[in-house]
Amino acid sequence: MTEYCMLRQSEDYHDYSLSFNKDQILNRLLSDIKSEDIIPFLTKYPEDNNTEIKEAIRCLIPAEELLIGSGSEELIWRINRVLLLGKKVAVVVPNFYRIYESIENPVFISQPYDPVACELEMGELSGALKRCHYDAVWLANPNPITGKAYRRQELKVLVEQYPDTLFLIDEVSIDAVLEMEKYTMFEECLSYANVIVLRSFSKFYGFPGMRLGYAAGNPALISFINNHSPVYPVSNINCVIVKWITEHQDIYEAFKRRIAINKECLSDIVQNTDLYLIRSLTNTVILGSKSESSCLWNTFKELNILTTALDRETGVIGRNLVRLTIHSDKNEFDFLSKKILNIFSSGV
Repeated sequence: MTEYCMLRQSEDYHDYSLSFNKDQILNRLLSDIKSEDIIPFLTKYPEDNNTEIKEAIRCLIPAEELLIGSGSEELIWRINRVLLLGKKVAVVVPNFYRIYESIENPVFISQPYDPVACELEMGELSGALKRCHYDAVWLANPNPITGKAYRRQELKVLVEQYPDTLFLIDEVSIDAVLEMEKYTMFEECLSYANVIVLRSFSKFYGFPGMRLGYAAGNPALISFINNHSPVYPVSNINCVIVKWITEHQDIYEAFKRRIAINKECLSDIVQNTDLYLIRSLTNTVILGSKSESSCLWNTFKELNILTTALDRETGVIGRNLVRLTIHSDKNEFDFLSKKILNIFSSGV
């Protein structure tokens, strides 16, 4: 077990390394779920095709054909092993490491990004597709590392320009984005034969323990993957939680606004320190140190704060960088911001 994994087990550390949102309001509201709502789902086997879970998800996202998995990670693995074996596959990086680790001989397309701008330019990806044909391209929108995104209209142009390339779009981080309609392809993916979009309840919704991911796209491809699925990939009890989420969208909209405010507050704080901030659309930000005299991850660790070190992330620009999750919870954010202001203002 690595040092990081051991520290995550300790109650002495505040974990800002994982990108799911934390808020005490969620804990209080979840206590309203009654045992009689849960018991019917615990006392029967799930349906083979997860009909009830799909119906619950459709209250959030209208999509006729859905692929359900035990987290988006399991869907990624299944897509790569069922659809993409023996194919020439490109991965736009930086990206979630499980994507390229489960592909045979992936080709990396590095996506440059501006520290200040939150949107990504399409030039590098478009140029790579002009130079070489790929059977499939994995990209995350928004990016789980940088928090930056391609605009939906620009993605549509690319998808239409390369109909023989399958575009696999990971939107796991999109739910925390304000004006997400500018970026998401989910509701339009059924209009294209060469698009599959993935989502999850682990990140912004704050339920990584659900292990529930879902995808939509070309119905023939979704059906083909479904035919190569585990018998019971997810638990019945997820129906209860998904229905609960649909009934509390006003709470999540408030979380989204609070996260945006907290990010702006942190940006102001960082200006008075020896750190710099790379702006993001999601609930995470990247911090870097203006000095390389000490390891930033270790400095945060000494403050009992866990972050994600990015030095070994494929495609990340810069050195001595960490990613932190900006939670909607007031106590979590106050702890982080006060530590940064008190310690880093005197030099890293």
